[in-house]
Amino acid sequence: MKMYFNLKVLKFVLAGLIFLLGLYFLYMVRGIFFPFIFAVILAYILNPVVVILERYFNFSRLIAILLIYAAGLVFVMLLFFYGIPIITQELSTLADMIPVLTVEIQKYTQKLYNNFQDIAVSDGIRQVIDEGIRNAEALIIRGIRQLINAILSVFSSILSIVLAPILAFYFLKDWQVLGEKIQLIFPVQIREEVISLWSEIDRVLISFIKGHLIVAFIVGILTAVGLTLIGMDYVLLLSLIAGISEIIPYFGPIIGSIPALILAFLKSKLMALYVLILIVIIQQIENNILSPTILGESVGIHPIVVIFALLAGGKILGLIGMLLAVPTAAVIRIIFLYVFSKLTA
Repeated sequence: MKMYFNLKVLKFVLAGLIFLLGLYFLYMVRGIFFPFIFAVILAYILNPVVVILERYFNFSRLIAILLIYAAGLVFVMLLFFYGIPIITQELSTLADMIPVLTVEIQKYTQKLYNNFQDIAVSDGIRQVIDEGIRNAEALIIRGIRQLINAILSVFSSILSIVLAPILAFYFLKDWQVLGEKIQLIFPVQIREEVISLWSEIDRVLISFIKGHLIVAFIVGILTAVGLTLIGMDYVLLLSLIAGISEIIPYFGPIIGSIPALILAFLKSKLMALYVLILIVIIQQIENNILSPTILGESVGIHPIVVIFALLAGGKILGLIGMLLAVPTAAVIRIIFLYVFSKLTA
């Protein structure tokens, strides 16, 4: 009996050590996770398109995947030959202009500071205003630098960008097989319930991702057209920022509009007014036409929870965390409701 007990404890300790070593290994190689995570997300987004080609056009799964990749390759080539050189040039110009932008921002803040000096206020209030102006100046300059660095870091991650679609191809090709393997992890008694739960999660995620990608694309196009018509610089860069940031609920439109407003204001006050009017028009189109038509019902999460999830995601993973916050919160909500219904049944 004692021997059996010692053997059981030994197995438990060994299992714990293996688990801890596994966690340590994953932590040490965490830098290579991005292409795999991105590949899973890409495969998940493309899988419904593959299913449509299989079901309605009678293509084999492999042919459907190859057709999607061929279309994607054409798009990437067009982007590479026409879009990326322009964006790279705009980034380079913007980076070269940082010293000039810094001087202009300092001029405006100094002018604002001088105007406040002429107003009769108490020393305490004046000190708060002075500190606020200095902080705003530093924040704007730091924000421009961080924006450029963030975009450049995306272009610098060439290995991840190239590797992710390759991995996604294999995920897509063996999607059904992988799904069946994952199902085998769960006991037979609860397997059907797990499949049902995943179907609900899948429905919400697909609806969320598809709707927001379409809205983001349309907003990006509208921004590009509008900025071109009013004669604004950095059109592709600013429209790309506007489109991507649109995926983030509530904060996205604000984040996407700040770079355009700052650069427009530094060009001229009239240009800043034009850009502001353009942003308001696009947001009205999105709020009153695009979102109700394309997005329909939300993921069923209260706005307070959405804001909390966005702040938490931003704190943990930055911009990536904000992009993943709402879908993650939606999944947690579905699982919580499922568990709660089982506990109260």
